[in-house]
This record gives sequence, structure tokens and C-alpha cells, in this order.
Amino acid sequence: MSEPTSMTTRTAVPHGPHDLRVQEIPVSPPGPDAVGVCGSDMRYTAEGRVVRPHGAAA
Repeated sequence: MSEPTSMTTRTAVPHGPHDLRVQEIPVSPPGPDAVGVCGSDMRYTAEGRVVRPHGAAA
């Protein structure tokens, strides 16, 4: 994997249960709805549980 440039960042992208991949993606300035990944998100992904954001439609 190449080193990120000032216009990209490496991020963990969930592709499905037990499938979390580190990818280089473009960087955009954070907006008012910016979010991050917490430890429980990582644990749920590793365990294969589906997690919907608070308030998201089922």
C-alpha cells in the first residue's frame, strides 16, 4: 500500500461481515455532520453484527 498523499487518507471500510479493509480514499473537509469510528464499531464489524446508525431507517 502506498503512502497517503495530503489529499488522501487511509481508512477502514466495512465491506460485509468479517470484511473490514484498509483503503486509501480522498480527503474532504469535515462538515457539520462529520462522524468517526469508535471501538464498538470495530468490535461489531469483527463479530459480523450489523449496526445501523442511530436514527437510520431499517
